[in-house]
Amino acid sequence: MIKIEEVIELQEKLIIIYKYISQKRMFNKFYFSGMEDQIPSRDLSSNPMVKEIVELEDAEDMLKESILELEKMLPPNFKEDYDPEDFNNEFQYILFKNNPDALYLKYELKDSEEIEKLDISALMELIE
Repeated sequence: MIKIEEVIELQEKLIIIYKYISQKRMFNKFYFSGMEDQIPSRDLSSNPMVKEIVELEDAEDMLKESILELEKMLPPNFKEDYDPEDFNNEFQYILFKNNPDALYLKYELKDSEEIEKLDISALMELIE
C-alpha cells in the first residue's frame, strides 16, 4: 500500500518535472522557432529515469494525467476545496497550490533546471 507521504512526494516531483518541460517548451517556442536543430539541451544522463520522462513525445500530457491521478489518491483531508470559479481546471489549481519555488527549496534545487537531482526511482517503483 502506498503511503500518503509517498503520493505527495511523487506528485511534487512530477510537478517540478512538468514545470521544467513546460518552461522549456515555451522558451524554445519563443526563442528558437524555426531553428529547432539549434535548441540547447540540458544533460540529464545522470538521472536516466528523469531523462526518459523528459524525452517522451507526450511528456506534458502524461505528467498532467499522473499528477491528477495522484491527487485522486489523496484522502479528502489532504485536499483543499477546488473552486472552478477561481481556476480554469483542477490541474491549474494543483499547480497553484504547489508553489514551484517552495518545491525547489524542499528538494534542494536551485530551480527547475536541476531536475536531474530528483530521485524518483523508488517512488516510481511503488506505482508500477
